[in-house]
Amino acid sequence: MKAVAFITLLVLSIHVSAQKDLFCHAMRSIPDTRNPDEIRGCAPLDNNYHFWDVGKVLYVKFLNGSPQIHSRIMTIAKQWEQYGNLTFQFVDSGQAQIRVGLHAEGYVSSMLGTMANIVPEDEANVLIDTSFFTSVSSMEAIVLHLFGHVLGFQHEIKVPLTGRSWNRKNIDKYFDSFGWTQEEIQKKVIDVYSFSYSNGLAADPFSVMNVPLPGGWTKEESTVWKKHLSDGDKLLMQLVYPDSTDKHKEPASMIVTGFEGIRIKQTKSGFIFYPELELSVRNIKSLIFYVFHADEEGKPINNSLEEPVGVSLKYSNKGDKVYAINKSANDFGFFIPYADIPLKYECIVLKAFFNIYYIDSEYEQKAGYRSNPQDLVWKR
Repeated sequence: MKAVAFITLLVLSIHVSAQKDLFCHAMRSIPDTRNPDEIRGCAPLDNNYHFWDVGKVLYVKFLNGSPQIHSRIMTIAKQWEQYGNLTFQFVDSGQAQIRVGLHAEGYVSSMLGTMANIVPEDEANVLIDTSFFTSVSSMEAIVLHLFGHVLGFQHEIKVPLTGRSWNRKNIDKYFDSFGWTQEEIQKKVIDVYSFSYSNGLAADPFSVMNVPLPGGWTKEESTVWKKHLSDGDKLLMQLVYPDSTDKHKEPASMIVTGFEGIRIKQTKSGFIFYPELELSVRNIKSLIFYVFHADEEGKPINNSLEEPVGVSLKYSNKGDKVYAINKSANDFGFFIPYADIPLKYECIVLKAFFNIYYIDSEYEQKAGYRSNPQDLVWKR
């Protein structure tokens, strides 16, 4: 894939511009923590789901291109159908929820799930530069990834608990050539890809929703684009778009027992929070865990971007489960970098809260649990 394609694969606003306005590769609307224009990279806490109705037929229309390329793209996209109750139906005229534009502008992009509806009916909400189809593998990787976004799935992002080490010199040099300011680079790349998020129960390194960062941008090993649906992708499709015979008769519920507080570890670059509890769930689609900082009065504090200082993680759930979180090992942590905490809060007693939200069988988000505040002091 050409390097310039990474612009739209990294930006998370709905409308952004490198050289001109374009629909971006949306990722921030479920795992983020705010609205689609300014979300982070992790699980959100409000209006965060953009899935279609189970069993829905999505009509797909191409605005240009040959019948041959249309057929090849649709054949790949319809692989998702095999694992869930939703259908892509090609039409050559009339109304369509999904409108694909083929171009040669150096990027690929897709609106996230039902956000496709905000795009005027005569405009594309999926854009593909077909010059990136340099092989069958590259074509499959791009189409499966973009239509994963069409289904409402986010990027898979795995960030070490100690934080991600960025090579800002390389990143700044790359985006300087497109006229991006330091603030834009920080907000649209660094802030977004410094937070972990997974569509599934755990980070899936084989998911087609992974986005490899260009070599030299971080000190981590580079990854590659995935050309096949992973087992995690298939399970996610089953969970979000289940077969119509999969109906829950019991109401969704969750119970927290044995909460023993939050163990707090202070590293060189930030805090790691380890809540310790047992969690029982029934008929729940997803769980959202959230840790945030508040002042002495319990009011959430904001970072320099006027966003709450906190981190959240979302996990899909299947069936009735009992989770023992951090009971035997520190295997479930939340990382908040010091860079997110305004300097005025240094050496002041802060509060840490741990919240759990859940998504019930009707895909409604509900508050499930909120811990008592726990004191901490940030000292550099």
